[in-house]
Amino acid sequence: MQDRALVAKVGRVLAHGKKRARKFVRTLKLAKHRRRLRRTIEGLRRRGRRAGQSATLQLRKRAMRVRKRARHLKLSADGLRIRASYHAHRKLLANRSSRNAYLRALPKLTPLQTRLVEELKRDGIAATSFNELVVDDNLWRELRTDIDAFAAGVAAGLPVNRTKPRIKADYLIRRHNTAENRARAPAPWSAFPGNDPWVRLGVRPEILDIVNTYRGLWTKCLEFDQWYTVPFPDLQAPIGAQNWHRDDGDLGLVTLFVYFTDLDDGAGPLQFVSGSHQDGPLARLWPWTLFDQRFISAEDVRRRVPDDAVKTMTGPAGLIVLADSSGLHRGGLARVRPRIMSYHVYASPAAPCSSLRRRNFALDQLPPGIADAARFALS
Repeated sequence: MQDRALVAKVGRVLAHGKKRARKFVRTLKLAKHRRRLRRTIEGLRRRGRRAGQSATLQLRKRAMRVRKRARHLKLSADGLRIRASYHAHRKLLANRSSRNAYLRALPKLTPLQTRLVEELKRDGIAATSFNELVVDDNLWRELRTDIDAFAAGVAAGLPVNRTKPRIKADYLIRRHNTAENRARAPAPWSAFPGNDPWVRLGVRPEILDIVNTYRGLWTKCLEFDQWYTVPFPDLQAPIGAQNWHRDDGDLGLVTLFVYFTDLDDGAGPLQFVSGSHQDGPLARLWPWTLFDQRFISAEDVRRRVPDDAVKTMTGPAGLIVLADSSGLHRGGLARVRPRIMSYHVYASPAAPCSSLRRRNFALDQLPPGIADAARFALS
């Protein structure tokens, strides 16, 4: 009996052990399956993430292409609208009214003014001196005192060891038309009193009558500023407007340059291709366009333009240059001394009416006692 009981007990133990052993094996197999399943799931997740990232990247690229295309279409539509508006105002609307106003009150030009108009029509550029044209010592002293203060402040802030310029802002210091002013709000960026000397200079009849006679209409004075060109002795390649280019925004755009330092080859003088202005014999060379100002290399100009057609405008302080800046020109490649100057831009009414060029200054009131043409230029 005892043996049977022992055998039965041993059998129960073995059976229980087999059961536990089978359970242990099942546990191992289940853990193995779980690990395999976990690895599979994790792999699928990784693939999903990669696929999701790839899909997201593709969607972003597609959205970028769509936005770029939409922007291009918008710019194209805006460009067509502006171009149509400009030509309509240039041929029929605003310019026609301005031309009639000019014809009703033709200015009487002095011999000097007549010579400058003839040179503008023939070459696209003309030069004289402040003392010959304006003949106002008090105004010259006001302008000189004001721009000397600006130049002294710029010179004091320049680093001693200057690196080579990379962009236009590295060598050309603007007084009002700065990136900070442009970023704050759309034009106008600066406000001036009506008796400001730069405002009065821009509508002096000695200057405005030349510009209006050249254009054959009353023009708008849309922009003026003062510049300090920093010299770089080791400057080799020109940057930005130091290359040959045409100013966009208006065909026949006239720019008045007044220089307050002696201008020679070391100060980056203005150079102009004679006859490249509107209706000039070289007007078809890299023709003027309404948008997209482009730069032309010196090698290309040297290859296609005769040497005697390139005019270099040099002279002592007080030099005045009037240029049709829709013609080919360049300047500012200063290597020896700074170039300190002011400029005023005159455009036909078609340019502001078509939003191609906006006035970059505002006035609290018009200068007292100005003529109708000057009032029109500042309105």
